[in-house]
Amino acid sequence: MVQPWHGRSAIASVGLNRNNSAPTRCNVERLVDELLSVGYSRAFTAALRPQEAQPFLNAGFRALEDLAVLRHGLCLPLATPTATHRRARRKDHLGVLTLDNRAFGDFWRLDSVSLKEALQATTTARFRVSTQGDAIVGYAVCGQSAGIGYLQRLGVAPESFGHGIGSALVMDALKWCKRRGASHALVNTQLTNLRALRLYRHLGFLEEKERLHVLEWTPE
Repeated sequence: MVQPWHGRSAIASVGLNRNNSAPTRCNVERLVDELLSVGYSRAFTAALRPQEAQPFLNAGFRALEDLAVLRHGLCLPLATPTATHRRARRKDHLGVLTLDNRAFGDFWRLDSVSLKEALQATTTARFRVSTQGDAIVGYAVCGQSAGIGYLQRLGVAPESFGHGIGSALVMDALKWCKRRGASHALVNTQLTNLRALRLYRHLGFLEEKERLHVLEWTPE
C-alpha cells in the first residue's frame, strides 16, 4: 500500500496488507520501480517485524529507526485513573492534531489521514481526550483485534507533562482492553523516547525481545 507521506507528493508512505502473504524481494523491487515511475524521491515504511523488513533491506531500503515493543498482561489489578478524560468527538480532531504536532517531532507527527488510519486499524477502537478548559491537553487511541489490545497512540501537551494525564489515559485504555476480553495489550515507541518508555514500564509493561523497524528508501 503506497500513499503520499504526510501529504507530500515526493515522499511515499509504504504499508503492508497483513491479510496477504509476506512480501518477497521481487515484490519490493517491483514496488521500487513503481515509486520511481510515479516520481517519488523518498519513501518510509510502516513499522515492520524483522521477517517483514528483510525483503525491503535486500531490495535497497535502509534502517531508519528501531522501535521497542512492550506488552501488558492485563492480569494485575489496574489502578483507577486520577486524571479525567472523555470520549473524543469529531470536532476534537483538529485540537488533537494541533497537540500531536507540538508533542512529536516532524517524522512522527500525525495528520488527518494517519489519525483516521489509527482509528480504523483495529476491529474496535476507543478514542479519549483530556481537556483543561477548552484546550485538549492529552489524547489516546486504543483498539482491540483478535483478542489483543493495542495502544495505538498517546499524546500529552508538553506543558502538561508530570500531571498524570498520560498515566490516566493509558490505564483507561488497558481497562477497556481487559473489558473487551483482550489477553494482553501491546504498544510500541521509539527507543529514544525515554519519557514514554519510563511511563509504560512504570504502569506494568514489559519490553519484548523483538523490535520493529522503520525503513527508508531513496534512489541510488
